[in-house]
Amino acid sequence: MKHLRNFFSSNGRLGRIKYLAYCIQLLFLALLIGALGDKQVFTWAILILYILFIIQTIKRLHDLNLSGWWVLLVLVPIVNILVGVWALLKKGTIGKNKYDF
Repeated sequence: MKHLRNFFSSNGRLGRIKYLAYCIQLLFLALLIGALGDKQVFTWAILILYILFIIQTIKRLHDLNLSGWWVLLVLVPIVNILVGVWALLKKGTIGKNKYDF
């Protein structure tokens, strides 16, 4: 249950591998809902999944010792791709940082 609660919280940090795994899971879930659901269900599901993606990205930014507000860059076309690749490739802060709780 703690794992599920952490998934919906933007507190804490998230390493590269776990971030990649969460992103793949969210993408797979979106594809599955798109294949099985109707258009209205798909639209709502994508919105919810995007919010979950934002939460995971905030935690990834925390691991890089950056404020979660940097997540606003994912709203900018083309920049969002660069931020995503950078978040997957950049090593997190070693040891404690200001986002450890």
